[in-house]
Order: sequence, then structure tokens, then C-alpha cells
Amino acid sequence: MAEAPESFDSLFKQLDDLASGSFFGAGKKSPRETRDLKTPLRISFAEAVDGGSREVEVERWLACQDCDGSGAPEDAEWEVCRACKGGGKEDARSHCGACLGRGRTSEEKCPACSGQGGLTQHETLAVQVPGGVVEGHELRIPGKGSDLGHGEGPGDHYIVLSVGAHPRLYRRGDDLYATLTLDAPIVAEGGELQVPIPKSQVAIAVEPDTKTGDTVRLVGHGAQKLGHPPTPRPTGALDPYRAPDPSGHRGDLIVIFVRSGEPLPELSHRVVLGVADDAGYDEIKVAYRQQAMRHHPDSNPGDALATRRFDEAAEAFAALTRASSPAEADESGGGMAGGLPIGLTLATVFVLAVIAYALLAR
Repeated sequence: MAEAPESFDSLFKQLDDLASGSFFGAGKKSPRETRDLKTPLRISFAEAVDGGSREVEVERWLACQDCDGSGAPEDAEWEVCRACKGGGKEDARSHCGACLGRGRTSEEKCPACSGQGGLTQHETLAVQVPGGVVEGHELRIPGKGSDLGHGEGPGDHYIVLSVGAHPRLYRRGDDLYATLTLDAPIVAEGGELQVPIPKSQVAIAVEPDTKTGDTVRLVGHGAQKLGHPPTPRPTGALDPYRAPDPSGHRGDLIVIFVRSGEPLPELSHRVVLGVADDAGYDEIKVAYRQQAMRHHPDSNPGDALATRRFDEAAEAFAALTRASSPAEADESGGGMAGGLPIGLTLATVFVLAVIAYALLAR
């Protein structure tokens, strides 16, 4: 997701990027235009945290074996393409339709491919998602890109991951976070509560007089660390104050407590936006814009969880903005406008500008 710009200069630079196809898939190349291909894959929060196996449908171009992708017999006579004058392109973003990007044409057609130079093949690829991946991670599958001929062989295929949200868990790095509400009896007497983990839950003991903002760290119950040996979560009875050591291959699960009727602590808001405990206003603003654009209801129609994440991000930004000094917010262009965080206004304007530019560029 593109970050909202800090100035008009960066706005127009990003809009120029849009014209070349780097925003929202605009100008995406067809399988016959490039050897290396990219295909998006949506995975669940649990798959990102723990890993898993998926299958993904892809398209790839395979050059004709008889003509090696040229579209004409080996002994054919060629002439410079009149449409593109040998350049091979109609414009900056697309190949010439007359010569299929070759820059030359022939009246003779390869009998095997009828002059097309190859065919589009639909294929199902088995994808192993390692635990610990994040939004935007690319999985490379060698040799599964397009074969454009000319003796170069096929390129690679990159599976670009997007990660779904969890209804109760949040993630910062390798650590997971859950906020639990404590009712009056639990505050007075203590007790046991269920804590969510991906695909399941665990029970923890809550001490009497636990206060809003208190935390408990469950060692080894976080995300698998990317590149580390796959390691299961601890099992059996769980004592959160003397948790087993999983050899450092997983992050932790941090439980944040809030008493019923009290506002969320600052840590909960920082976790929603995915920012560090010491992140300043500018970092918070950028993180908010990214979350708002990623979970915007217009981009996720009918997705109630995305709408909730969008609202939570706005609430977290507003709360953390209020916690910032007025001078810092003013210097950074922050604060509140019409009862809404100004970051929301800027992000909305940016999205509208991008859409308008894309339409005009067609």
C-alpha cells in the first residue's frame, strides 16, 4: 500500500509511478511481456504467523517450441514493423500489437502457433508459506515464470503475500498482542481467563487487583521467527510467570489488561497501529495512513473485520495524537480537523487523486 505523501513534490512523483504501473496493479504486465511474473496471494493471520501450504492458480507464457517464440518459420523473411518502426512498443506501458513486441513482422506464420509465438498456460503451483512472513513478502518459485523464447528459458514466479487480520490478535514484529477486559469480580478476586492464540486459545491466571495497562508475557506463544527452524508453541498447563523456553525460535504473546469501563492504555493503541513504544508523532501518522488505506471499507467491501480495523486505527491515532505535545502535532501538521484525524483527510484526498490520475492516464 502506498504511503500518503508529505508534499506535493512527492505526490506527483508517486502519481508518475502510478502511470508506470506501480500502484494498485495499474499497467500490470501480461505473462507474455516479461519472464519474471508476480501473482498475489491472500493468506490468513494464522498462516503468516505459523506457516502453511497453499495452492495458487497462475498464468505463464510458454514460447512455441517450433519457432522459439518468433511466430514465424525459421527461414521466414522479415521487415521492420511499420506500426512501431522497430521499437516494439505502442507506448511506455504496452507492447506493439502488430509485431507482439518483436519490432519486426513477417507475412509467414508458424504453423504450430499460427504466428502467436506461444500460448498462455494456466497452472496450479504448490506454495509453502514459511512462518513469520509479513504483508508484502514475496515467495520466489524458480523456473515458473514465462518462457519468451530466444533461448533464454523461463523466468521465476513471485507470489506476493497479503495478510488477513485476526479478530482479537495484533502483531508487532514477532510478538503477538491481545487486550483482555477485566470485570469487577476478576479485579477483586483474581481468576482464570482464556487468551486467544492463532487457531486456539490458552488459559492464564489473573492476579487480584490487576490494573489497566498491566501486562503478562507468554514466552514462545508469538509468531514463528522467519528463517528459524519451525518450532511449536509450548503445550500443557501454562504458568505465565514461569513459561517454558522455546529456544528463541518464536516471539511472545503479550496480554494487555484493561479494567471494564476504563479507556484503553496507550500500549493497546500503539499495538493497533503497529508502532514501537518510543515512536514519535511522524511515525504514528505514517503508520495510521498505512492502516487506514489497507483496511478502508471502500477497498474491502462487505468485510466487517476490515471496517473494525479501520475504525480502531482512527481511534488509536486520535488517542496517540492527544498524547503528543501540541507543538509537535502543530509542526507536523497533525491535530484534529472537524472531529476527524487529519491523517484520514489526507489519505482520502491522496486516494482520490490517484484514482483520478489513473482514469486520466488511460
